[in-house]
Amino acid sequence: MAEELHERILRCRPELQLRSYLIPGRGIVDATQFAVGQQQVARSSAVKLSEEVVELRKAKLGSQHPDTLAAINELAEAYEAQGSFEDALSKHAEALEGRSILFGLVHPMTLNSMSYYAEMVMHLKKQEEAAVLHRKVLEARKAVLGPEHPLTLDSISYLAKALASRGHYEESVQLTRLAMERKQVILGLDHPRTLDSVHELAEVLVIRDFQNNFDEAEKLYTRATEGRRKTLGAEHPDTIHSKYALDRIHMIKSGAQP
Repeated sequence: MAEELHERILRCRPELQLRSYLIPGRGIVDATQFAVGQQQVARSSAVKLSEEVVELRKAKLGSQHPDTLAAINELAEAYEAQGSFEDALSKHAEALEGRSILFGLVHPMTLNSMSYYAEMVMHLKKQEEAAVLHRKVLEARKAVLGPEHPLTLDSISYLAKALASRGHYEESVQLTRLAMERKQVILGLDHPRTLDSVHELAEVLVIRDFQNNFDEAEKLYTRATEGRRKTLGAEHPDTIHSKYALDRIHMIKSGAQP
């Protein structure tokens, strides 16, 4: 009965063919509900597959093999995508410990794991600990990779975000501006990672200068919006995010309620 009704609706409203689905036991759902459900299934499948790969590599290669540690890191990312941040933190800690033993404390792979671990700590609202870890990674990457390596610049951005979350806005602004300026030279003005820093600098300026001067933040959001539209496309989530932030600034400056 539900299937017949679904077919009748689609005959009458062909524009719904790409936007509605018949789910056994649930009837007709719209495309958004369907997509969310499909994503949840995909993420659960990714976690299950990643868990199997980790167990297989532990059995065949051992817990400290580089490929096993890489699989543990991928499992952590799968947990993160699923929103299981505690599980992700645990697996990033396991990968970090293994790489520290295998490669040493300042090896690039170990520092990658420490950076991932610090980001999970941030997700769990432990900003002070995250700032300490990101500063440690930043100093090590400066020494090992150099001050202008893209990963070093990423660490500057991560530390700036952690500091902003702790209310240390002046240092956060300084670091975000530094990351932006260096990325402009090394990666280019419209590189996605450069535009990330442009947007992030605008964000921290808005927080620092709230109810004061938004002129620089407005210019930065405008640049981020236009650059992301050009590089990523108008419908990309990052472009939409920058455009939304710019619209809010315009509303605040005009005296409208955001």
